[in-house]
This record gives sequence, C-alpha cells and structure tokens, in this order.
Amino acid sequence: MISGNNIFIRALETNDVDFIYYLENDVEIWKYGTTIAPLSKDNIKGFIHNSNTYDIYTLKQLRLIICRKTDHQAIGCIDITDFNPKNRRATIGIVLMKDERHKGYADEALKAICDYTFNILNLNQLYCEIADNNYNSIKLFTHNGFKLCGTKRNWIITDSGWQDVSFYQKLNTLIP
Repeated sequence: MISGNNIFIRALETNDVDFIYYLENDVEIWKYGTTIAPLSKDNIKGFIHNSNTYDIYTLKQLRLIICRKTDHQAIGCIDITDFNPKNRRATIGIVLMKDERHKGYADEALKAICDYTFNILNLNQLYCEIADNNYNSIKLFTHNGFKLCGTKRNWIITDSGWQDVSFYQKLNTLIP
C-alpha cells in the first residue's frame, strides 16, 4: 500500500463518483489548471471504469485517491499523467479538498508518490507545472525537492490577466 503516517493512497473505486464529481467541479480549483467545463457523473463513471481496467503502461496515467488513515475518508486526488516509460518520466499533480489543506496530508502524499514512482516504477524524474500565483503548491513541491527549471510566460488567462506558469522537476537520486 502507498502510504504516509496519516494518509494512504488507493486506486479509484466505483463509489468515488460523488467525491470526484464534487472535487473536479469546484470552479475555484479550475484557475490552477486547464479545466474549463464541468464533468458529468456519467463521464466520471466511465473514467473510473476505464482506469481500473488498464494499467499505467496502457493508459499512460494513474489517477489515485488520497484518504485519511483515521477514518478512510477520501480527501484528495494525486495523479501521475503523461507517463513515458521509455524516457522514465511522468507529470504529477495533486489536489485536496479545501478543508483538508494545510494539515500535512499533501506533503505526505507527495513524498509517498515520489517514493512509489522512483522505487517501484523506476522513473528517472517527475515534473509539474504550477501557476506562479499558486504559492501553496510551489511551497509543497519545492519543499519536496522539486527544482524550478523554467517559466512559460503569459501561459494561462485569469480574471486578473495573464499568468505565468513555471515548470518544476525532481530527479531520482537513486539513478546515476
């Protein structure tokens, strides 16, 4: 099992539809990503069905649920996408429910997924793109060893104008 002291990370289950529906349709989160339209429960059911049918080598992604150990409650998602087995790299993303943030759960989940991807999937690197105004995510990823590698100027449009997005990367120190 992929876990930290207070969380564990598991595969998507069919009973996650309502949780993912709520999380993915939170307009407040959309400003940090590429989502521009709500998802239906039918879309989510189909995605869960397909993600549990194939493995990361087939789908090139792995969508996982972060749960508290105390009550097994789903509190967020952590995703490995753009999986490239030839070059041993993938993108990583994480989102927690608003009331579960700033409790150390994201830090534990990110550490656990880095360990999993570097030691089990044998990846050479993980990378992410973070909007420059998303200070909490920048702090989370840099605290966990991700290094700023570059900036995409005026990459996303927000209510306040164009926003830069920065590229962060973490290399597997176990691989020479």
